[in-house]
Amino acid sequence: MPQADETNVRLRRGRPEANDAEHYARLADAAAGGGFRRQYGSSWLAALTAAYPARCDRTIFLEAEGEIAGGIGFDSRDDQTSMAELHSPSIRTRAVSAWRSLLGIRIEEVRSGELYLAFFAVYPSARRRGYGARLVAATAPEARNRGLGLLTAAVHRRNQASLSFVRNAGFEVTGHSGPLVRVSRSIGDDRP
Repeated sequence: MPQADETNVRLRRGRPEANDAEHYARLADAAAGGGFRRQYGSSWLAALTAAYPARCDRTIFLEAEGEIAGGIGFDSRDDQTSMAELHSPSIRTRAVSAWRSLLGIRIEEVRSGELYLAFFAVYPSARRRGYGARLVAATAPEARNRGLGLLTAAVHRRNQASLSFVRNAGFEVTGHSGPLVRVSRSIGDDRP
């Protein structure tokens, strides 16, 4: 993807369209280091695409030059729908298991006052252009609208690129759980 002119970059809410669902699935898998492919095998794309309609209102995409370059998904403790409420019981069971094992946190574990960044990813061809920071910054109004004061995420301790990114975006380490590092940032921070 060529360097995008800032006038051709925009953030938008996810929509219940097939194309958005596939981008959601591919970005969520990228954020999990390909873990959904390993967990689901050949049905990974169908399983994550099926999850998308319940999550589209909690997904923000960044488009550059008319193409989706990245996305971010988020949840709060008060969200009525979560990965546990997918349509198909068999997909639901596998999806909950995958999210727990890959991301290491459940919606029930999200603390009151937090907006949890369930995934955020930028396609490799669009990285190092500030898109990740723009996606994270786009979640601050979501948190404020819900009366929440913190953005939180879980990053695998071996994912040094993501750990560096969240530190540069103003997140601080607030805990560890197995292979995951929990990070948080006040939405009042001046950083994007």
